[in-house]
Amino acid sequence: MTALTLYFDGLCGPVNPGGIACYGWLLLQDGKEIAQGNGVEARGPKATNNMAEWSALLYGLRAAAALRPERLEIRGDSLLVINQLTGGWRMNAVHLLPYRNRCLDLLRGCQWQARWVPREENVAADALSRLADEEESRLAARNAASRETTNTDAFGGVAAQKIAPGVTKRDEKRLKHKPAKSIDGAVS
Repeated sequence: MTALTLYFDGLCGPVNPGGIACYGWLLLQDGKEIAQGNGVEARGPKATNNMAEWSALLYGLRAAAALRPERLEIRGDSLLVINQLTGGWRMNAVHLLPYRNRCLDLLRGCQWQARWVPREENVAADALSRLADEEESRLAARNAASRETTNTDAFGGVAAQKIAPGVTKRDEKRLKHKPAKSIDGAVS
């Protein structure tokens, strides 16, 4: 009988809501790690800690479903996600309902149990979500340091230009473009 344990965690920083929703998850079989993942689910005004928690669970369940376990123990330090997944609490945030529904779809045909654990018992998943956040922060700092701007070339394509030391403010203004807004309202 294949039995797996899934740990998940999420965070939204540096502000919640409106920061960067990062997630981390890991799968264990017989106490040994067999898979892990982390990443960024969303950026900007719609990003929340709860979205990050649900996405951590969802991505972990996708990995678990691919292994077709007979039993799955789900552990997380989000009371909200654990209780909404098990039906103990209502889903008040309508935008999170698709996460729960997809999670429940992935759990069909598998015996599963979800339980809340204190943060001290969820350190590995927490570390993975923090790693995603740190990588995202480093990337943002590197992009800011390089001061790249994007312009449209004569053929309508995008041409990236790095502002070199010694470029005047007048030249810099001439090279800048108007930032584009993404679907969620974030400026790129």
